[in-house]
Amino acid sequence: MLKEGVQRLSSAGDRNIPWKKILEFGGNVFQKGRTPIDLKDKWRNICKGSPKSK
Repeated sequence: MLKEGVQRLSSAGDRNIPWKKILEFGGNVFQKGRTPIDLKDKWRNICKGSPKSK
């Protein structure tokens, strides 16, 4: 869900990903205590492991 949200809600060259909108987009999937910062940190970890995620 995180990858889908990033793909849908951010533009290709934009470094400012709308984490709050992504959290709202996947609100029924993400745990209730999640914050936009949690999603940003998770995305950073995903990108470290897979160069295709960026």
